[in-house]
Amino acid sequence: MKLKLIYLYPEIMNTYGDRGNVMLLEARAKDYGIEISTDYYTLGDQLDLTQYQLLFFGGGQDKGQNLIARDLMYHKAQLSDAVKRGIAGLLVCGGYQMLGSEVGLADGGVLEGLSILPVKTLVGKNRKIGNLLVQSEQFGSLVGFENHSGNTILDQSGKALAQTIKGYGNNDSAIDEGIIYRNLIGTYMHGPFLPKNIQVADWLLSRAVGKDLLTNTQSSLYKVSISARESVLGAL
Repeated sequence: MKLKLIYLYPEIMNTYGDRGNVMLLEARAKDYGIEISTDYYTLGDQLDLTQYQLLFFGGGQDKGQNLIARDLMYHKAQLSDAVKRGIAGLLVCGGYQMLGSEVGLADGGVLEGLSILPVKTLVGKNRKIGNLLVQSEQFGSLVGFENHSGNTILDQSGKALAQTIKGYGNNDSAIDEGIIYRNLIGTYMHGPFLPKNIQVADWLLSRAVGKDLLTNTQSSLYKVSISARESVLGAL
């Protein structure tokens, strides 16, 4: 099996170790004998999403989101088409926000989003920062680190990734976290997220190859990931 992964704006949208999610996907693919290659797209590059089965879009500061907003909108049609055809993807913080309908910024500005995800993000009064623990129907307990002021609101068609146990997640109400939409996962969990939640990486790889993978629990990567997650859970 072969996979191609595209990482959007890696030098701009890469806060709190988000690049580690790509590294984990590359390493975990090898556990399953999947040949994976990663390309990096940034401002000024040519982009053809038809050749990719997996996508990563990380988080960034408001100035970073402002910087890429026009370029991202230029690719709205092909990003929308890629999601409809089933591309698998992880969207963290800013990447998650920008696939919604709008993003409120701390300076009072509003960025137009791609309107691919059924969410919008407003400016919140509180800075939501710290360890985040949630419970997911799909994945069980998930852990990460959040640092955002945005209040992301899912519309009635949106399904949250998880319910918040400790921390905030999507907004100040501290009820739910993230979204699952088609083969995409959006989340506010940095840290990076996948090395502590390897079951989500397995889900993404399964969706990317188009079949369920029998979970490889024997690899050293899996054992290290589970140990790291349990250490975080024990400290919460």
